[in-house]
Amino acid sequence: FERKWQHGAQFPKEGGPVKFPADHPVTKKFGDSVKITYLPEFNLERTESRPDWDTDPPKFVPFTRRTLIPGEWVCIEVKQQSGTFLADKPMTTGLQGQFRGIHAVVDTKGVLAYFGDFHGSLYAAKKYKKDPSGGFDLIEDISHLESDADISAAKNRLVRLIKPYFQDCLMQEKAAEFGRAFNRVENLPVRKVEILRACVIEEGWDQEIPQLFLVEQFLDDNSPFRKFNNNDFVPGQQAVQNTPNMFSLFSYFHSEGQLLVC
Repeated sequence: FERKWQHGAQFPKEGGPVKFPADHPVTKKFGDSVKITYLPEFNLERTESRPDWDTDPPKFVPFTRRTLIPGEWVCIEVKQQSGTFLADKPMTTGLQGQFRGIHAVVDTKGVLAYFGDFHGSLYAAKKYKKDPSGGFDLIEDISHLESDADISAAKNRLVRLIKPYFQDCLMQEKAAEFGRAFNRVENLPVRKVEILRACVIEEGWDQEIPQLFLVEQFLDDNSPFRKFNNNDFVPGQQAVQNTPNMFSLFSYFHSEGQLLVC
């Protein structure tokens, strides 16, 4: 699946900077204010620390952890004057997530909308506040920690959370792929679907610990959130809309029993 801005762009087969003709819309709209890199393989590298038991007392030494993230990715670097504003504090909503907080994002110059094929100018940036694998609270301010072991553990927990952001983004893009396939099926007695797309943004590159967010379109009062089903709940006769459950069933058979969107 190609986004509109990708048409006519030159993607190097081995990866690297994406080039655009002089008359390409990206060149006309952004000039040299954006840098776009194509990643046919995405090896996520992050620096952690571990104790060196050959020293007394043990010292914590850095090492690099590498993880291959499935799929092809594009990295878009924009300048601070891009007109994208991220709220410092998470929003207070009626539906508080167990693992993530939501920060408001306003895209005043349409950078997110253009490159992500999104709609509107208001977005929700989700940031982990708990480790989804361990459930423990994350400590972002490590200035009050005293021992090297506590500092190392806190940093490692934050750094290890880089991978889930890309996994979440990949999951939503896969669901969107299923949505496009679902919409191509003719004569289904249900409605078409539109799956929320997502991207990962990073701010503060000069900081010691990366600050990542999973960004998707913000759902306002005109498109309120409603749960139709999940891993172990199907409303049955209480269903107010058949389309979501039909789509869940479709995703199971479309993936040959490997995946279920719910």
